[in-house]
Amino acid sequence: MLGEAGCAGSGGEARRIAIARALLQDAPVLVLDEPTEGLDARTARDLYAALDVAARGRTLLLITHRL
Repeated sequence: MLGEAGCAGSGGEARRIAIARALLQDAPVLVLDEPTEGLDARTARDLYAALDVAARGRTLLLITHRL
């Protein structure tokens, strides 16, 4: 269970929760800065697959060093 401001989770867990919260909002534009930082290769690949589906009909701006 996460504490206030997500303090009890790891960096990767906090990042995944922040991405999930961004995807749940009905915003027409998503800006994600280094969304896979701190994630292992498999989780990063799964995230990009989920983003491909979740970003349909929206503008997605990814700021990243690896795709």
